[in-house]
Amino acid sequence: MRPDPRVPEAERFAREILPPVSRTFALSIRVLPGTLGRAVHAAYLLCRIADTIEDEPRMPAQAKAALLDELLRCFDDRDAAEAFPARLDALGGDETHVRLARHTHLVFVLYRELPETTRVHVRRWVSEMILGMKKFVLLYPNGIRIQSLDEYKEYCYYVAGTVGYLVTDLWHEHVPSIGVRLHGVLREKSRAYA
Repeated sequence: MRPDPRVPEAERFAREILPPVSRTFALSIRVLPGTLGRAVHAAYLLCRIADTIEDEPRMPAQAKAALLDELLRCFDDRDAAEAFPARLDALGGDETHVRLARHTHLVFVLYRELPETTRVHVRRWVSEMILGMKKFVLLYPNGIRIQSLDEYKEYCYYVAGTVGYLVTDLWHEHVPSIGVRLHGVLREKSRAYA
């Protein structure tokens, strides 16, 4: 398959948008080498897009859930990814985060350029995060109001623990010093990263 001709545009956009949407994460993501760096960068932006939808203060819960479902569809359906920005007319909030969401199609261009095994990790853990966000959006349609410590832990798993698993699996795939044994040790602690 030939590379998408928009890769240079997508890379420029991702480099430009990362610092204002991430602040501290931008510092470390920009120094990660090669495919690992590209994977973490794309995954982070996808997580921010989901978070922007979840955090939209005026959008009804059902509309947020529908957008999160459509975001999930973008992993497997290029046409869905291309059409996704047009679905965001009602999205408000921080201007920079909304700008990122309106360029979801370019972030998926970067995602699709990753090796297949790397895409599997990104898709698995970002999808898990999105499904968890959707669950809590629907559970609390008037704004998330955590009711118990167990619920708090579950929410933290979805929005942060999934990232622990994601980076652990990406490090194992792309960093030769993270062998099977060390990967197993790190995997046992991944949920606690939340």
